[in-house]
Amino acid sequence: MLFFLHSFRSASFILISLPSAMIPTFLLMYLMGFSLNLMTLLTLSLVVGILVDDSISARKHFPSHGNGKDKVTASIEGRAEIGFTALAITLVDVVVFLFLFRWLVV
Repeated sequence: MLFFLHSFRSASFILISLPSAMIPTFLLMYLMGFSLNLMTLLTLSLVVGILVDDSISARKHFPSHGNGKDKVTASIEGRAEIGFTALAITLVDVVVFLFLFRWLVV
């Protein structure tokens, strides 16, 4: 990420968000008895892509970019900018994987 973003601060958003999202995911998978198979790996790869994209998109609103916003306002505006897109992508993923899961179970 550092190579592509050219900034340690930008890469740190992703370095923090990935483990904070993946650790609870793997813990929940373990507690619910899910295995780490091709389906879960595919799903996790999609979610990581969405997470990285959202982190990069929201980062441009933060005060370090000289826009004079405080952190709370920058976070809200950054999330509002990508909110509908993130919701749509997530809903499409849920629908596709629910259909595929239903098809595999039957």
